[in-house]
Amino acid sequence: MTDSGGYREKYRQALDDQERMERQFNAQMDYMRKTLFDLGSAAHGLDKQIDASLVNLRDKMRGAGAAQVIEQMEHVHRAVVQFERIRDQEHAGAAERLAKLVDQLLELKIPEDLKTTLKSFRGSLKTKLANYRAYPGVVEEFSDLQKLAFDAAANPEQSFWQRIKSGRTINKADGKKKREDLALAIIEGEIVPPDVHTSELELSPDKDQQQIQQETKPRTMADNKQSITLEDDEESYTQVAERIADTLRELVEKIEPNEVIKHRVDMVRARIARGMDWYVLAVTLEDIRDILMQRYLEVDREFSSYLKRVNDELLSISEALGLAVSAEEKNTEAANRLSDCVSEQMEMMKDTVASSDTLEGLKQAVTDHLTAIHSALGDYKSSRKESLSLTDQLRTLLERVHVIESESKKTKELLEEERHKATHDTLTGLPNREAYNERAFHEYQRYKRYCRPLALAVCDIDHFKKINDSFGHQAGDKVLKLIAKVVQTRLRKVDFIARYGGEEFVILLPETTVSQAHKVLDKIRAAVGKTPFRFKSSPVQITISFGITEFEAEDAVEEAFERADNALYTAKKKGRNCCVIESGKGAVK
Repeated sequence: MTDSGGYREKYRQALDDQERMERQFNAQMDYMRKTLFDLGSAAHGLDKQIDASLVNLRDKMRGAGAAQVIEQMEHVHRAVVQFERIRDQEHAGAAERLAKLVDQLLELKIPEDLKTTLKSFRGSLKTKLANYRAYPGVVEEFSDLQKLAFDAAANPEQSFWQRIKSGRTINKADGKKKREDLALAIIEGEIVPPDVHTSELELSPDKDQQQIQQETKPRTMADNKQSITLEDDEESYTQVAERIADTLRELVEKIEPNEVIKHRVDMVRARIARGMDWYVLAVTLEDIRDILMQRYLEVDREFSSYLKRVNDELLSISEALGLAVSAEEKNTEAANRLSDCVSEQMEMMKDTVASSDTLEGLKQAVTDHLTAIHSALGDYKSSRKESLSLTDQLRTLLERVHVIESESKKTKELLEEERHKATHDTLTGLPNREAYNERAFHEYQRYKRYCRPLALAVCDIDHFKKINDSFGHQAGDKVLKLIAKVVQTRLRKVDFIARYGGEEFVILLPETTVSQAHKVLDKIRAAVGKTPFRFKSSPVQITISFGITEFEAEDAVEEAFERADNALYTAKKKGRNCCVIESGKGAVK
């Protein structure tokens, strides 16, 4: 009976070992599930098929059979391979910036059919730029349309040479000056309020006089009308050129150059800072196209390499899990066989003891039963050795999982950083136009669902062009940053302000009526007017204007923005440094 007690103790020990290994296996499985969840979070949004496959894999890991888990891992593998072949990412930011350039072309004096073509091209940008491989074709198409627009604008009903003969002369020795004047003559810019030339910031008289001497000759009274028209075109060209330069400058600032493209990026920045004519603009667009292509290809290679590493590790995990599941099944079967064998032999020994007539027969029967139990125990020990070997493999695999987890965490942080850069203005730190579009959509959906008041305002810095002309773009950048800070600090946390472009800002005020918004924004306007700005020890007054509206029934986001923009234009006409309200009925207060 002592031998029977020893075997019983070994049996209990074997069961304890099995339970310990099951707990260890379950802990390892939980760790792998957590790692898969982190990988899914890091890669979320890159590809719908990968997202769905990883979600299904996490679900399968929670309790499905081994065969289903392995099958789903194959789905993940195929999804990653497919993602490497076909990249379906939308580049809405690039489409938005290229659309701004198209808007500049639409301001030219061109035929209506060409304007229709440009608008159609602008409307299809998001679809065409759904894949970075389409960038060269889209940029080439834009270049062709740009050339058509310039050619059409260069041949208006009254030719440029007729206007030259009527009173304007150009220095023939300066070919570049002639081309620039040609561009000036064909541009039609924004409609500027009558008081655009009156400002607290006056330009240098010496500078104005020198410019007049270089660009004009004495004219007769009959020439005055044509002269004024050409000078108006010059003013319009300057405004359009600055808007194009601001758009390109904003685009280039978002590019993180590597050693390969850093020199070209610096050249483009310097070219934009110096100012561009239409010929330099074409070269600049080509350079930006090449820079973007090189940067996207590099990022694509880096991420493809990362996905390949993740895919290889997932395959290793899949193989290890398959072996672990198989070994666990064998271990369970061996333990069950041992348990059944011990139980069966113990029952048979009881029967033998009860029915045996002789001591020799009893000894032989007990020996046979113990031999059978010993054989079953040997099989179980052999299975345990295989399981221990597999445990070492799983331990090594867990170390690799730690490495993947660290990489996935870094990738997630990098993606979050890139998203922040893509949705924020580099100069002011405010959300940019893309972030506004996203926030406006959510606030609009909330407005429609709960019917709570929602106000929208468009803000513009008065006479910002003269600040740049008089003090330089660096001074203008400082003004933008200061205005952004002053306005943002006086808004609530639930309010939203974004730099819409250039010197224009847009503000969303949830749970706010238009009259309440007017009170708040008028206080901000007054605070900005009292803020001391100094340039080179000279005090300069900076003022801002607001156009305000409130969302109304059946409104779309674009309609509300257009009303606020119209109200801002009215504020400019009324003398600036004021707030104007416009309702859905068109009434201005």
